[in-house]
Amino acid sequence: WVADHRPSTKELPRVIQTRYSPVVDGTVLIRLDELLDVKDDPNTVLLDARRPDVYSGDSGIWLRKGHIPGAVNLPWFLLVNADNRTRIKPVEEVKKLVEQVGATGDKLIICSCGIGRSATVQYTIIKHLLGYEKVKLYEGSYLEWSADPKRPVVKGQKPR
Repeated sequence: WVADHRPSTKELPRVIQTRYSPVVDGTVLIRLDELLDVKDDPNTVLLDARRPDVYSGDSGIWLRKGHIPGAVNLPWFLLVNADNRTRIKPVEEVKKLVEQVGATGDKLIICSCGIGRSATVQYTIIKHLLGYEKVKLYEGSYLEWSADPKRPVVKGQKPR
């Protein structure tokens, strides 16, 4: 904001106490049981927002390194400017990156990562900047998936 020479102030706003009743938007998240139902559907794209070396299983903090079978790697930081990660790349550039991994507006797009944090950046950009309607956030992400030794994980750069 300041780098763009936009107006700023040092005055503190007066805050008025109020009651706030949060409303949860149930359309944002997808649970593990729901993911299991749709992840292999050809009209679903499961994105993994982690770094390529973590996605492939070459590094990371996980006991079981790798990624969810079928997940396509689209690191969150590719969607923002390298010199200032608080700035999103131009819409057409973001759209090209997203569509290169098969995530198009006609498909259900599920954003995941390690713990649900960087996937929220991906989710917000795809849902609100690109305007894709069928976008979900798998908050449990790889942490939840890999916690069960019965669920398979994949190593390497290929989804399966």
